[in-house]
Amino acid sequence: MPLVSVMIACRNGEPFVGPAVRSVLDQQGVDLEVVFVDDGSTDTSRQTVLAIGDPRVRVVDGPRTGVAAATNAALAQCRGDLIARCDADDLYVPGRLAWQVDWLAARPEFDAVCGRFEMMDRKGTTLNAVGGGGAGEEVTQELAAGVTRTHLNTWLIRGDVLRALGGCRPYFKVGEDIDLMLRFPPRHRVGYEPRICYRYRLHEGTTVHAFADNRRAFLEEQAKRFLKQRLETGTDDLEQGHPPPLPEAAADGKLFLAKDQIQQVLIGRAWAEHRGGQKKRAIKTGVKAVMTKPTSGPAWRCLAALVVKKPA
Repeated sequence: MPLVSVMIACRNGEPFVGPAVRSVLDQQGVDLEVVFVDDGSTDTSRQTVLAIGDPRVRVVDGPRTGVAAATNAALAQCRGDLIARCDADDLYVPGRLAWQVDWLAARPEFDAVCGRFEMMDRKGTTLNAVGGGGAGEEVTQELAAGVTRTHLNTWLIRGDVLRALGGCRPYFKVGEDIDLMLRFPPRHRVGYEPRICYRYRLHEGTTVHAFADNRRAFLEEQAKRFLKQRLETGTDDLEQGHPPPLPEAAADGKLFLAKDQIQQVLIGRAWAEHRGGQKKRAIKTGVKAVMTKPTSGPAWRCLAALVVKKPA
């Protein structure tokens, strides 16, 4: 029986799926399995994974009804005591699972541990590191306040807890990861260590970037509303079978494009560099942010502010 099961749900993951799976298989110091759900791929994703030829990888068919259902299909096949997730276009950082396994083994009172992650562009160039401060701490109360400082795919979770929670909820066509993280408090304690353990790729081929922006924002906010209901009453409208309907896509057809997100990430990095006294580097990063989407007025105003404002 493997100690760690890693779930990968995929629909048309070329050209990234091979490196994603190998980054998990290359984890040292742990026994693991990869449960790969092919959720209706029409490209060569399935063949690419099968060609890796590692007996630790099991390929199963997905339900083809969204990422939440595909993740649950993987969860149903997981045999590990500990469970993690990886997207088919992202990467695990070497050594990540080993330290997380040790962390949970030393702290049986915690049900999950998470860390920081890097955002990268389509080519794999690092954009910024995200996920919190410089000290290890418990984040259960932070989650109870609706704050998710990091990505679900940085988490390692006790399998019995994840199964008891029921995995992801298919109501969330996107944001299923946020909803799942917010379902841990108050009964399940979550720890955090400021170590990079995941690389998250921003590109236009992801589900979230093909989803209407107003609907994405609605679901992310709804996850927080459900959290508040559970903390106040012990249940939420989704558990009771009468969640609010998903709004129609806005008439403007606006999407949360990858280039918009990349620009936001670079602006955040520029201001962090500026606060750290690295004004020249901050301006250079600000220029990169502008060039990501030159039609963005806020990005130009940000660049002007970086030039004019003195570092702290």
